[in-house]
Amino acid sequence: MTTGEHPSTSAPVRTRTGTRTHTGSLRLVLAAALLLSFHAGIAVSLLLWATLVLGAFHITTFASADMFPGMVFLFPAGTAPLVYILLKSAHRSLFFVDETPDASTDPAAHEAPALHALVRALTVELHITEPVTLRLTGVAAARMTDEGSRHLGLSPGRNVLSVGLPLLAVLTREQVRAVVAHELAHLALGHHRSRAFTARLETSLAAFSESMTQLAEVNRFVAMYAGYPRLLVGVHRWLFRGLVQPLRRRQELEADALAATVCEAPVLADALAKSALADVLWPHYRRTYLEQGPEGFLPADPFPGFARIVAAPGMRPGLQELQASLFRTPAATASELGASHPDLAVRCRHLMKGGPFTAPVSFRPDGDFLPDLVPTQTAWLLPEAGYGSAMLLPWEKWVERWRDARFAPALLAAARDRLEPGRPACLHEVLRLLEAGERMPLARGLAERLPKGLRDDGEPLAVLAEAVLALVRTGPAGRAAAGPRLESLVVDAVRQPREVSRLVLFLSGRGIDVHEQPGAEVPPAPQRHRTDDSGQSEERVERARTVGVITIGILLAGLAIGGLLWSGRGEQDASPARYGGTVTVPTTSEAPFGSGPLSGVRP
Repeated sequence: MTTGEHPSTSAPVRTRTGTRTHTGSLRLVLAAALLLSFHAGIAVSLLLWATLVLGAFHITTFASADMFPGMVFLFPAGTAPLVYILLKSAHRSLFFVDETPDASTDPAAHEAPALHALVRALTVELHITEPVTLRLTGVAAARMTDEGSRHLGLSPGRNVLSVGLPLLAVLTREQVRAVVAHELAHLALGHHRSRAFTARLETSLAAFSESMTQLAEVNRFVAMYAGYPRLLVGVHRWLFRGLVQPLRRRQELEADALAATVCEAPVLADALAKSALADVLWPHYRRTYLEQGPEGFLPADPFPGFARIVAAPGMRPGLQELQASLFRTPAATASELGASHPDLAVRCRHLMKGGPFTAPVSFRPDGDFLPDLVPTQTAWLLPEAGYGSAMLLPWEKWVERWRDARFAPALLAAARDRLEPGRPACLHEVLRLLEAGERMPLARGLAERLPKGLRDDGEPLAVLAEAVLALVRTGPAGRAAAGPRLESLVVDAVRQPREVSRLVLFLSGRGIDVHEQPGAEVPPAPQRHRTDDSGQSEERVERARTVGVITIGILLAGLAIGGLLWSGRGEQDASPARYGGTVTVPTTSEAPFGSGPLSGVRP
């Protein structure tokens, strides 16, 4: 199918035959041959390694050796971890073991009825007869996979359509339909069959690169023998980058063209752009709002909350700049294997037939396909956020706590700069500075310590009033006293210093002591690994210790076995003759027994 063509609805059925079938078969054979060659290279490498190890032990049995060849046992000790890495890589592709799978859930038909109905309707339109399993994930992406296939991908498995809840939250109904149509188009075109092989090879290459990087960091001795394994994997990485990734990029364009037959091409292009934006914004949202939020509290509805954040009017300038950068930069690459998707600009240009892509750079989510999740499902989809032990709050209540956790420490830090050295900063000192007429210096100091999005919410005095209110709410009994009356008194105290006394009287009547008000500090970002004095992570130190113990253990075992072979190598040389006799040839010319044929021979 050439770029820009729009075949009829029945085209997918006809394109299964003829040229497309022949091309698909060639792709399938190429992917299978590349995977099998990788496993054949590992098998030959293991056979060669076993031969060299046996040769190292055989050297110790040589009778002509004058010195014990202990250096030959450095080879088994140095190469054993490399052999383990190769075996681990082969195991990953043989059994398709994913050590860090994305958290997901398979919703029943009654849990996500709209999304199930959409998938059923699109499978009919694309003439897909194979069953499709719907899966929801916590990442901002969608993909079509062939799971559970056996015999290195030769036996088909289960067709799984994974859709990320962040996409369902921020995309419109038509955009979600376009994204799902693109993923199902891969199934209609048979792309999943070749991906069953290429995904296994990609998993093996990624596993080797990760393990090799960790090994080289912790053990220089083992790195001396890493040349051949690096060469073997490097060749297949080069073949993968030059053969497989261009094939994948072509398949993405084919799926775009087929999906454009069941949805409008501009809608699909807009959905691709919005999905790319969500893929960048979702990790930032998780870090900023979920992982670094107020300690012990999380929003009960994080995915609709993500939609509220990205759809806010203040996000539009940033979204325009981000989308422009996405259209300028190349597609994201997968480590050293190259990009598996075409550039976003290339895909949109193909869909628009070379014309300009124009779409509003703003999110207008409707949430029609977003299912209602119970807290246990949210905790399962976001395992690192801490939903299993946190107190869940409605979005508005949680956002209030999140803002308070940032405004209160920043206000205390700004007040500390205006106080005498050693004087503790508290609510009483902040109110004293306001009563003394230092509201503008305090507002400027506050603005310097707030993130850009918070300090741009309003004029400096309005931001200062919100910070004072946050400081009151974060103290003991402060949140119970919150309400319209408190907010009005805080605003008056900030704008009119003589009104500070009224605010103090109100707080005293609510049982709040301004002198003992503690400052709420923002909890630091959690560290994944603690570090020791040398700056190395505990995980890295433990890995280095394990590799060192294994290497030294193999070396000592080799020396012990070689020593036994060495000690027993001279037993046959010292054994007596079979009949116990000896023959001596004299060195003189005398013949004591005459000069006959047997002369010169003495029994």
